[in-house]
Amino acid sequence: FSPPGFFSPPGFFSPPGFFSPPGFFAPPRFCIDQDTPVATVDESGKLIWKKASDVQIGDKVWSVSWDGLENEMDFDPFTWISDSLENVHMVVSEISNIIESVKDITATINQDEEKRFSLEQTILIKRNNKYFFGTTGVLEIGDTIVERSDETGEFIEIEVSEVKLIDEQRKVYEFDAAPHDILIAGGLVVHNKKIF
Repeated sequence: FSPPGFFSPPGFFSPPGFFSPPGFFAPPRFCIDQDTPVATVDESGKLIWKKASDVQIGDKVWSVSWDGLENEMDFDPFTWISDSLENVHMVVSEISNIIESVKDITATINQDEEKRFSLEQTILIKRNNKYFFGTTGVLEIGDTIVERSDETGEFIEIEVSEVKLIDEQRKVYEFDAAPHDILIAGGLVVHNKKIF
């Protein structure tokens, strides 16, 4: 027994084009708020802070590295996890691409307007004594984040006491830097996934 032909016209079980996934299934954009300061390098090699909206392609920025951090070309940063950070230091990278977009919701961390990001921005988090890259949207009270101290220049850990969502349209920026995409924004160690 087989059903008449009208039960299986060509393409019957293939959804038409308008069922294809919309753009929001694309990988999220990693975005730093327009007013969040980014650690850049001045002509003398010193650190100067620039608002994200003022950073340009070709600018030199301070990137962060440490022992055991694998090359991003060889691994997915979202799979990286470690018990410790050894020999944390800054290296110079160069901004090679910038994508500007608008977000309806951003978040500040610990009531600090300079620590303002989209919910998709990836930052270095410590939870249950493990370091990993996670988005601001998954931050929990009691998590630890890594910040560069302006006073000492060292990297210190601070506890997350508040994540405040702000319902307001803001320009945000995704930065692609080479050779390293681990930047310092709002004083925090953040990561923008390299665009291959």
